[in-house]
Amino acid sequence: MSESGCISYRQIFRATSIFGGVQVFSVVINLLRAKVIALFLGPEGMGIFYLFQQPLTIINQLFGLGIGSSGIRDVAKAESSGNQLEISQTIETVKKWTFLGGLAGTFFTLVFARRLSLWSFGNEEFAWSFVWLSGTVFLTTVSNGYDAVLKGTRRIKQIAKAGIVSSSIGLVASVPLYYYLGLKGIVFGIIATTIALFTANRYYTSRLKYEHSEQSVSEIYGRGKKMASLGIMMVLASIMETFAMYIVSMYIRSKGDAGDVGLFQAALQITNVSVGLVYTAMAGDYYPRLSAVCGVRSKVNELVNQQAEIAAIITAPILIGLMIFSPFLIRILLSSEFIPVTGFVNWILFASLLRSLYWTIHWIMLAHGDTRMFFYMCLIPNILTVALYLPLYNYAGINALGIGYLVQNLITAVVLYFALRKKYFLIIHTGFFRIFFIGILSGIIVLLSLVYPGGYYGYAIGISVMAALSWYSFRELDRRVEISSIISKFRKHG
Repeated sequence: MSESGCISYRQIFRATSIFGGVQVFSVVINLLRAKVIALFLGPEGMGIFYLFQQPLTIINQLFGLGIGSSGIRDVAKAESSGNQLEISQTIETVKKWTFLGGLAGTFFTLVFARRLSLWSFGNEEFAWSFVWLSGTVFLTTVSNGYDAVLKGTRRIKQIAKAGIVSSSIGLVASVPLYYYLGLKGIVFGIIATTIALFTANRYYTSRLKYEHSEQSVSEIYGRGKKMASLGIMMVLASIMETFAMYIVSMYIRSKGDAGDVGLFQAALQITNVSVGLVYTAMAGDYYPRLSAVCGVRSKVNELVNQQAEIAAIITAPILIGLMIFSPFLIRILLSSEFIPVTGFVNWILFASLLRSLYWTIHWIMLAHGDTRMFFYMCLIPNILTVALYLPLYNYAGINALGIGYLVQNLITAVVLYFALRKKYFLIIHTGFFRIFFIGILSGIIVLLSLVYPGGYYGYAIGISVMAALSWYSFRELDRRVEISSIISKFRKHG
């Protein structure tokens, strides 16, 4: 392997390690929060929490205009140019647009509080709760702008510190609220967590050193409009995803109750948080780097392949391990009441093996600012979500939704790969597919062993497969980043 290739792999691995450490911490905090809700409030409390959270997320996405995501691309491009005036004006534009978007979102939530309660809960009993939560819309939207600035300028350490501080404060503040107030503490818990996130992001963004420059209203509007052109498509994609899951949640509530919604959302949280541990860690560095080289096809292909390989190497053993020990994790992280969703969790974890390809290549559209293609590619999985989940739940309950998740991810990954191959001449190397298929084969063996023979023999087979896959992954990682030499140097200095 060339020296430049090794350096690039190391940079990816280093960023993943730093962001991953924060994500591990955030995952632990989020799972502890879920554990508290599960113990103190039960499945009903979990369901109510998400019936608040989902409409608020939609409002944040709608009025944030996607600046919190598209702004990363513009800030990264400005940073790579080295033009201090361009950097300053881009950062100020992100801040001002998210500030105004937050105000608009808060006003909308106040005006439609009764309607939001009716949509989420089927009555107007929770209208005042949405009034209280309207302030979190402003704080979250502005906080997303700060986060975009930190990620666009690739301030990895500051992002890490902000994540650790906000997660810790949010947990410490929300736990006593759930304990003493019960279901009534959910609203105040969400508020406390949001304030912690806003405060941490604002503090670390304020410590960035850049030249502040004055811009006219028309200049800010012009710059923000370009960000919003991509951001709006990202918003629509995010809203589609959130809205699709909202439809599924409301359907489950109508056919079952809030407890069933809690079971469904708890299963998604365990898997999404675990899978997001790696992918969110990678995105913090990968998206800005990809945006900076998107004009050179060869560099895009090289970076995408390197990122896909690292993603497949790291995620496969983690997902296999989670599949094997999912019943124990559910008992530890939630409670025995949530054991019925074990099958659903395992199907989602297996399907998530596909995401090392899907997740890596979908950023190509965003880096190129290809709003039209991005919108249509996001439309596919969300249509499949509603089309598959509703009849599957009606026919066989929550665990059957895992099969729908697998089919949805498989179709989406295949369609996206061939679409990008045609438009952007994307070429995925055989090195990735070798790692990818070994991970898939390992997942199939483990999934089958947990059913037949099952029991202790099933666990023995699963653990053996996980050990072999972990050894293989270490070897592949060592070939790329020379991790064994890093460990040797660490031991010598230690």
